[in-house]
Amino acid sequence: MAELALAVVLTAGAGLLVKSLWQLQQVDPGFSTEGVLKADFQLPEKRYPADFSVYPEWVEIGRFEDELKTRVAALPGVRSVAIAGRHPLDAGFTSSISVVGREAEAGDWPEPSIRQVDAGYFETLQIRLIAGRRLEVTDDATAPTVLLINESAADRYFPGDDPLGQRIRLWGSNREIVGVIANERFRGPAEVTPPAVYLPLKQAPSPTGSLLLRVDRNPELFVASVRGIVRELDPALPLSGVEPMAVTLRDSMEQRRFTMLLLGIFATVALVLAVVGVHGVLTYTVAQRKQEIGIRMALGADRHTVQRLIVGHGVLLTFGGLGIGLIGALIGTRLMRSLLFAVSPTDPATIAAVGVLLAIVAVVASYLPARRAAEVDPMEALRAE
Repeated sequence: MAELALAVVLTAGAGLLVKSLWQLQQVDPGFSTEGVLKADFQLPEKRYPADFSVYPEWVEIGRFEDELKTRVAALPGVRSVAIAGRHPLDAGFTSSISVVGREAEAGDWPEPSIRQVDAGYFETLQIRLIAGRRLEVTDDATAPTVLLINESAADRYFPGDDPLGQRIRLWGSNREIVGVIANERFRGPAEVTPPAVYLPLKQAPSPTGSLLLRVDRNPELFVASVRGIVRELDPALPLSGVEPMAVTLRDSMEQRRFTMLLLGIFATVALVLAVVGVHGVLTYTVAQRKQEIGIRMALGADRHTVQRLIVGHGVLLTFGGLGIGLIGALIGTRLMRSLLFAVSPTDPATIAAVGVLLAIVAVVASYLPARRAAEVDPMEALRAE
């Protein structure tokens, strides 16, 4: 009974994690990972000066990024190329903002995430435009300062109002909102998207960067070519995180997957122990009651009656263990709340499925001892007495 109860608790936890992970994989991250390769880099200040006295005209950084995009875009099979300060699953940093004319309200606002991207970012990642326009190549250091906001920012900072054309003060300058885009889950699929603003990379350059390219075949086939191009441009510049975006998205769920695997292993071991336990107890019971069974059969009990007797004993043990285990599961799974996504810790379907599974397994484990009991020869049993 104790083994069954433990198996119920562990199997229920594993079942909830499996369902949670499945739910997580159905979440739309707000961007497309199919056919996208990413490569991260950090430009050293000695070779790529980031002088804030001339910001945003960081010539060396801009020249490197433009040449990198041009060469990568020329590769056969590349459909679009973009560079961003951080890739779509890097939460990055936040900064305080205010809406021009509503400065007094900014004190209660959450700081938005700052996303520095070029004009090709939204096409490469296939991010939906909700209103206005996307960033354009002409949004450079000589053009009026602009930005985009995501849906979360529009709902938080402009409830019931049209944000297009309004101006946000950020880093000492006023920037006009020219577009609203769909939310990207850049904190991972399990996290609600916070407000975010998107700045043109030419107007807000960054020494950190992420090269993103959409290709028409397996992205891993382009890894060597991308590394070769960067090596030609700057032999001393290392790349990191060179992998398909689908892998990056999968890795963002790795903690949940590992926990599910670990709990699944424990649940499997507990389930095996429960089966062995039920089988062992009933086998021992049959051995102890061999004479009784022989007498019952000598007095007219048939094989089916004896089988029902032993299986009934197993069912009694099973339901006792299941009852204790289900109570333990309803209590224990509440401790997993932080690991679950879109699934209740007491999800009825999962708990019921676990109970049915354990009941079937335990009844099957009872069958062999019951069958052995039904094969007892009454005469041999009586002589043994």
